[in-house]
Amino acid sequence: VVSTQRHDSYNANMVHLIVSMSAWMAANLSITLYSKLIFSNYRFSFPIFITFVHCVVSALGAFFCIHVLQLVRPKQLSRPQKMATISFSFLYTINIVVSNVSLKMVSVSFHQIMRSLVPVATIFMFVVWWRRTYPLRTWLSIIPVVVGVILTSAGDLNWTAVGFATTFAGAWLSAIKGIVTNIVQVGDLKLHPLDLLNWMAPLAAVQLIVLCLYSGEWYALRKFWADNSSTELVWAILFNGVIAFCVNVTSFSANRDCGALAMTIAGNVKQVVTVLISFVLFNIEATSLNLFGIFVCLAGGALYSWVELDEKSKAVSSSSHPLQHHSVKPLLTELEEGTNRTSSSSNGHKHAAAREEEAYLLSPVGKTA
Repeated sequence: VVSTQRHDSYNANMVHLIVSMSAWMAANLSITLYSKLIFSNYRFSFPIFITFVHCVVSALGAFFCIHVLQLVRPKQLSRPQKMATISFSFLYTINIVVSNVSLKMVSVSFHQIMRSLVPVATIFMFVVWWRRTYPLRTWLSIIPVVVGVILTSAGDLNWTAVGFATTFAGAWLSAIKGIVTNIVQVGDLKLHPLDLLNWMAPLAAVQLIVLCLYSGEWYALRKFWADNSSTELVWAILFNGVIAFCVNVTSFSANRDCGALAMTIAGNVKQVVTVLISFVLFNIEATSLNLFGIFVCLAGGALYSWVELDEKSKAVSSSSHPLQHHSVKPLLTELEEGTNRTSSSSNGHKHAAAREEEAYLLSPVGKTA
C-alpha cells in the first residue's frame, strides 16, 4: 500500500512538473516571437527600456495577485533576507547588461553558441561548489543538447577577445542566476514565485531605468518616439509586458519545481524551437545543417528528460523498501541546487553545510566572489 501511494504521488508530481515546464516554454516562446514582431513592424529596438517595462508590469501584476486577489500571503523578510533579495535583483540586472553588451561585440551566431554552454556551467558549479554527483548518462544526455544548438546557430562567427570574454562571462552569470533563483525559492527564504517577483521586479526596474539613462538609450528612445509615436505601439509594448509577467511567474515556478539544470536544458531546447518557428513564420531559409542541429537538440532534450525521469523513478522504487522509508525525499525537493535535504538524522552535518553555502551565495560578499 505504501509503495502504491508513493508511486501515485510520484505520477502526480510528474504531471505537475510537465505542466510547469510546458507553461514556461509556451510563455517564453510567445514573448520571443512577439518581441520580434514588435521590432519587425515598428523597428522598436530598445532592449533595456523593454526590459524596464517588463519589470514594471511584472511588479504591478505581482502586487495585484498578492494584495488584491490575495492568491499568496506575502512573507515578512528579515534584514539579511531583504539584502539577499536586493542582491538577486542586481544579479538579474547585471545578467541583462552583460548579455546586451556582448551582443554588440560578437555575432548573433557566436552569442547563441556561447549561451548554449550554460548547462555545462551550471553542472560544473554544482559539482565543484556543492559536490553534487551525476550519473554518466546525465552527462552524456547534455552533449547533444549543446551540440544541437551549436549546429543550429552555425553561421557568421565573428568576435573580439573582449567580446569572447564578455559572452563567456554572460553564460556563467546566467548559470548563477538560475541557481540563485532556485535557492531563494527552496532554501531558507522559500519565497513563492509571485512573492519573489513582488520583491525583485521593482528593484530591477529602478536599476534598469538608471541604466537606460546612463547608456544613452533613453535619449535615443525619445528621438525615435518623436517620429514614430502611436497608440498602437504603446498597447503593443504594454501587452509585451503582460506576457513578460507570465514568463517571469512560470520561469520562477518551473525553476522551483524542476531545478536550475533542467531549466538550462529547457532553455537550449526553447532556443532551437524558436529558430524552427522563425523559419516558418518569417520565411528564413534553413540549411540542412540548421535542421540537423534542431533534430539533435530536440532528441537530446528528450533523452535528458527520459534520463531524469528514470532516475527519479528508480529513487522512488528503492525508497519503497521498508528499511529505507526514513530516508525518502519528496520529489519536488530533489532539485539541482545541491541542498539535498533529508529527514535522516545522520545527514545533520550536511544540512548545516548546505545552509551555509546558500547563505554565502545569497549574500553580497558571496555574489561578488
